[in-house]
Amino acid sequence: MANSHPDEDNYTLESGIESLQDTISGGAQATGSRLSDILEDGCDVLRDVTVDTPRLTVGIALLVGSVFGAWLARR
Repeated sequence: MANSHPDEDNYTLESGIESLQDTISGGAQATGSRLSDILEDGCDVLRDVTVDTPRLTVGIALLVGSVFGAWLARR
């Protein structure tokens, strides 16, 4: 077994990796607008629903696409 010195650092895979929020403007977290937070939450919900229920999502997309296509065909 290799001898380790007490003043030697243990380097691991995660050493030197910091959070992205810590590196933005010297540790000060940038604040976004309220609208962008709402949009981000809405995209997260849409992604979760799409992943959890793909058949329902495809059905809704077909229905919306058919209605939109019919509306465009009439114009």
